[in-house]
Amino acid sequence: SEIGDRAQTSVTAVPLRVAAAVALSASLADPASGLAADVVVADGTTMVYRTFDDVYGRPLMTLRVDVPRKITARARSTVAGAMLFTVGTAVAVLLFMLVVIDRMVLAPLARVTRHAVAIGKGDDLTTRLNLLRADEIGALASEFDRMVAKVADSRRQMIDHSFHAGMAELSRGVLHNLGNAMTPLGVRVAKLEERLRGAPTADAKRALEERDRQPADSGRQADLDEFVRLACSELADVVIASQSDADVIGRQTAIVQNALTEQLRSSRGASVVESLELSAVISQTLEIVPDACRERINVELDRSVAAVGAVRMARTVLRLVLQNLIINASEAIRAAGRSKGTVRFCAAIVRAAGQDALTLTCADSGVGIATENLDRVFERGFSTKHGSGNLGIGLHWCATAVNALGGRIWATSAGPDQGAIFHLLIPLPEIVASAATEAA
Repeated sequence: SEIGDRAQTSVTAVPLRVAAAVALSASLADPASGLAADVVVADGTTMVYRTFDDVYGRPLMTLRVDVPRKITARARSTVAGAMLFTVGTAVAVLLFMLVVIDRMVLAPLARVTRHAVAIGKGDDLTTRLNLLRADEIGALASEFDRMVAKVADSRRQMIDHSFHAGMAELSRGVLHNLGNAMTPLGVRVAKLEERLRGAPTADAKRALEERDRQPADSGRQADLDEFVRLACSELADVVIASQSDADVIGRQTAIVQNALTEQLRSSRGASVVESLELSAVISQTLEIVPDACRERINVELDRSVAAVGAVRMARTVLRLVLQNLIINASEAIRAAGRSKGTVRFCAAIVRAAGQDALTLTCADSGVGIATENLDRVFERGFSTKHGSGNLGIGLHWCATAVNALGGRIWATSAGPDQGAIFHLLIPLPEIVASAATEAA
């Protein structure tokens, strides 16, 4: 008991036979345990047996020391607690790192991405990220803002340049079309002036003055009367021809005025849509074609032109386009070395892109177009003609005008001296009001 108190454990004397039996059972139960035969491990306690001999070497007594296994239990609980603490700490660190990465990396990147997508989908270039950071993401955001600012500035400059270029292009187109319209008008006025200058008005006036001075029964008076009669007949023919020229000049002047009005309207909005007959528009177009060009061609209208009937379209724009095509066809015929050629028109109504459209072809018997130039003939400034004048403007203006109507124009040719065909495809606007409503 005193020994146990000093060792702070339980010390008990065990009979010799019990100690021998315990040692034997322990060795038999676990011979490979590595424990001495006098040590027995039980649940929660380690029992140590020690036999003491007498002076003769014979066993005298056996003591059993019971040692509680509190250290192992505490070690296990400590290890388990350490494992839990380690796992908890790892999870906490991981969550903290995720939060930090989200706030420091993922969220700013998501903001940059959303801003880039918004800029790409919309047209507002005034918004900025303004992401004030000293790291790579901040540098990326700053560069992106600077890039957007440059794009916005470039777009403003492009709009300004496009406006001025568009105004210049419109002016050149107007001047070109007015030049085409004014040429036959000037020729007609010159012919009228020449006809009036050649009229015998001065001779008739002198004959009348001389007649008044002659006696009534003189033969000279009779001759003067005959001269005045012939002069009046010639003057009547001149007046009749001049009246015809004046009518043509009036129509040509009206066409020029309508062209100016249409150009003014086109600069402010969409072209005026009218109901028209193609054959009538082609006839009106021939009146504004220079006489030299008109005398070089025979215009043929296929039966399909009349079969199309009335269509709704911008009359003035179509007329100016056809004028350019007819003039170019006449010049192509002259370039082919022919004194006379043909220009044939065909038309049809087709369904294109979900709506009705007019297809109109203008085929000539001129010099033709080389294959490599079929697309280039509509480029601004490109021309196969030689000489001075508004070269490379007419067909480019035609393409621009047709595109403005939502259509397109293209050319085909079988080769040199095989003529050329210009194709127009122009959508027809839908009629909003019904026939009954229009009648009402």
